[in-house]
Amino acid sequence: MWLHSTAELIHDIPSPVSITFPPEDGVVSRFDFVVVRESVVLAELFLVELGNEETGEELLAQVPGDRNGFHAPEKWLVPGVEYQVSLGVINESGNLTFVEQSSFTIE
Repeated sequence: MWLHSTAELIHDIPSPVSITFPPEDGVVSRFDFVVVRESVVLAELFLVELGNEETGEELLAQVPGDRNGFHAPEKWLVPGVEYQVSLGVINESGNLTFVEQSSFTIE
């Protein structure tokens, strides 16, 4: 038995986004911690990924495309621990681009 199918591939890749906060290699408070992105990139959805460098734990959050920030839960952030943040952009076609920033530390 033979199967035949066609599919249209859409190469509409979203523009990468810049993370404006937290600062690269910075020290930030867990009580005021917000991942902020530049607001010029249009998207259907943003994915925010926070990684705890010490334990390997990761937090993944979906943020609506019309928001430019994500407030991380302060109970999840541990003082003195180094984290890494990544930001994904998903457009209306479902395509994804990820930007990764180097580590920052929670005070």
